[in-house]
Amino acid sequence: MIDAAAFDLDVVEEEIAVLPGAKTRMWTYGGDFPGPTIRRPVGERTLATFRNKLPAKAGELTVHLHGAHNTSADDGQPGGLTNNLRASMYCDISNRLTPAESGNDLLIEHGGQRTYTYDFVEGGQPERAAMHWYHDHRLDRTSRNVWRGLAGMWISDDALDASLPLPRGSVVRMRYTYDNSSGNPRNPNRPPRRRCSSCPFRGRWPTSATPPRATRSHAPASAASSSSGPRSNPTDRPMRRAKRSRSRT
Repeated sequence: MIDAAAFDLDVVEEEIAVLPGAKTRMWTYGGDFPGPTIRRPVGERTLATFRNKLPAKAGELTVHLHGAHNTSADDGQPGGLTNNLRASMYCDISNRLTPAESGNDLLIEHGGQRTYTYDFVEGGQPERAAMHWYHDHRLDRTSRNVWRGLAGMWISDDALDASLPLPRGSVVRMRYTYDNSSGNPRNPNRPPRRRCSSCPFRGRWPTSATPPRATRSHAPASAASSSSGPRSNPTDRPMRRAKRSRSRT
């Protein structure tokens, strides 16, 4: 866990032992999946530096702290067209835009780095304590990059949360559900559509036993869309409306 006011994270390709046995090649924050959990008090500035050390084919990166209120420059802008992304499947973007106009000046190029400033302040006041997650947010590449492993958890604390009679320390567990069942076969930038039984960890979900005691769980503050990977209620089929039951008189 990271709790420092300033820290650096290398974005690297790594062989991860998510389950016992064969490893999975993933793109990671800090060489692990999920990325390291970051825990910081609200209202105190955090300087987070990310270095893009992935293979050149990964292209540019950007980091979005999901659920936090940040300045536009520090919100993980998706950017526009580059030599690594010559056309967008979703947006009508001109290739004549300047880097400042497209947001490309905010991207992390291969071999480069960027420092994001997070204050967790809204309307001049510290935000409330919450569970967030950080992830790559590159135009047309969010699904691919998160599916490959670029995601981690961020906990913001406040005085009220600290005053509550809740379990702390070793009895706090993070709940991070990773679902790669989304995808569109017509979109080459998205991973192929898969059933949950074919998750990236050799067809099995990691599990862990919880001892019989009071346990506090953290879950991300907001679910991602189907193009981003992690979801709060994973499913490989759309929800169906329940049928109304008819009573006979």
